[in-house]
Amino acid sequence: MSAPSAEARRIRGEYFTPPPLVEAVLSRALPHLRPGPLTVVDPACGDGAFLATAARELPRARLHGLELDGVHASAARRAVPSAQI
Repeated sequence: MSAPSAEARRIRGEYFTPPPLVEAVLSRALPHLRPGPLTVVDPACGDGAFLATAARELPRARLHGLELDGVHASAARRAVPSAQI
């Protein structure tokens, strides 16, 4: 199955966050974390970009992603096997 076109993604409201933005968002959030157990939830995880970066930056965190599109959910599972997708 081929990837959907940019127009199809726009119609469906899909936006894949560029890696530099993922890094910027997480770098701003990390200083605000408190010690103790941590859960990271991505409510529209797409291919798992945020969760993959969170897995590298926060190796002890529980990772959960929600994704309605089966193709994207499969990609997220491959990218972040430790996450519940």
